[in-house]
Parts: sequence; structure tokens; C-alpha cells
Amino acid sequence: MAIPRELAAIREVADILHRLGGDPAARHTDLTHYLDGLKAAAHRIVSARLPDHASRELAAGYYCAGILAGVYGHESAIAHGIVGSLEQQVNGGGARYGRPTRRIFASLMRAGRRQGRAFMAACGHVVRG
Repeated sequence: MAIPRELAAIREVADILHRLGGDPAARHTDLTHYLDGLKAAAHRIVSARLPDHASRELAAGYYCAGILAGVYGHESAIAHGIVGSLEQQVNGGGARYGRPTRRIFASLMRAGRRQGRAFMAACGHVVRG
């Protein structure tokens, strides 16, 4: 299964992984596992009961924010900035995103964080925080 075009955030991460795969320093890390994880997350987002395209894109953003939190640490400025921006988008829409949708966002962020940590561990780095 290919990553759907509508999930721009996940496609950007996949492009970064493809570029990393061509880097001689990354030759010892098999990126296929991580690309498969992105495809699985994209499939999970598309099949989730989300109301519209904007909510699917937000879900992809939460997943990618989780990856960044796993790579840089959840206390990093990068992770805080991206999550803060996503929270503003969710809260700015009023009561549009109910509890079930927010649970989907949270579970995708946790899955992304696990994948980010696994990637860093495979590269020989330990991320604290």
C-alpha cells in the first residue's frame, strides 16, 4: 500500500527517510522497517473514523509530531512547538473534535514516538526525555 497523497506530513517523513537511505552514514540502518511503519500509520489514519480531510491531516501531523518527540525527546523545543501548533488547530475549531477523535490523535502520537525512539536506537543513539 502506498502512502495516500492527502497525508502530506507522512509523505514528507517518507521522503526524508528515502534521502537518509542514500546517505553513506545510514547504510547500516535498514530503513524498510520504518517506511513500512509509515505506510501502516497512513493506512490506520485513512481507515479511522475521522470526520474529514482536515482531521486526517491533523492525525498525520500528530503521528509525525510523535516521531519528532521520539527522535529529539518529548521535552525538546521542536516537539513542544509542533505539538503546540497542533493543539491550537484542534482547540481553535471549538467542539469540532470530540473525545474519540482526540483519542485517535493521542494514540497516533504515541505510535509515532515509539517509531522515532526505535529509529534512533537502530542508529545507535539514545534519546532521553
